[in-house]
Amino acid sequence: MALLDILVYPDKRLRQRAEPVTVFDSELEKLVEDMAETMYAAPGIGLAAIQVNVLKRVVIMDFGLTAPVGEGLHGGTPAYMPPEQSAGEGTDARADLFSAGIVLAEMLAVPANGDAVARETLRQSIRATPPGL
Repeated sequence: MALLDILVYPDKRLRQRAEPVTVFDSELEKLVEDMAETMYAAPGIGLAAIQVNVLKRVVIMDFGLTAPVGEGLHGGTPAYMPPEQSAGEGTDARADLFSAGIVLAEMLAVPANGDAVARETLRQSIRATPPGL
């Protein structure tokens, strides 16, 4: 795997039209692996191929899903973690929905203090008692 150079706005290459992906081959697999390594080395939760000067419609994202980092320990992006993951409990498919909801809210609201909003949302969700089903 390799770290790729990330283009930064207002680089004109970011305005180019990316082509659809029609073949899922080893070249695409390597691109996705390199993009993932690059994404984790940079701030943010996602990366588009156009951002690394590849004109393909490829986007990768990590919403902070749980990943084992040691015995009994799970890691992820704290601002996007569901409360049960933050509390060290098990997660299921609802964790994805929680994380995607935070991302969607940030996309719609775009507050200047987005990190603070996400941290406060996480803090409140841990302390609050969820409503019954």
